[in-house]
Amino acid sequence: SGGGASDVAIGPLVGALAQCERHEQAAKLIAPEAFAYEHSELPDQVLGLATGLLRQDRAVEARAYLNKLEKGVALRLDLELDVPEGLVPDMKRRIAHCLRHEGLYQESKVRLQELLAASGGLEHGYEAMVAADIGLLEAETARLSDLS
Repeated sequence: SGGGASDVAIGPLVGALAQCERHEQAAKLIAPEAFAYEHSELPDQVLGLATGLLRQDRAVEARAYLNKLEKGVALRLDLELDVPEGLVPDMKRRIAHCLRHEGLYQESKVRLQELLAASGGLEHGYEAMVAADIGLLEAETARLSDLS
């Protein structure tokens, strides 16, 4: 990234648009290069926005953020920049949640199984959450509350 004003200002701009419920516009503003700013808080910010939207059953809007985040994280890794601890597995899990909400159970399950298989550094509790997600998919349900 060029480290220009747009890279530095993107976080506050995205935050302001999200606060006004203009998530589509906010996600469109984010270029993968914006995540390459060395001390960027954008990865955590975008993951937080996507997670909040998923909790509101707004998977399409969450997915727009997560698609940008996935590309940005790949760029950060290519540039050998640090990625916040836990961000990659959380991002992958949230993408799987979006797929589940979209009814794409098999694709979601495959992503979660890959995450579980590569879970060498995951905490035991996190592995349990991923395993529970897989269980929901095997029951072909989007949420635990749907089982009652």
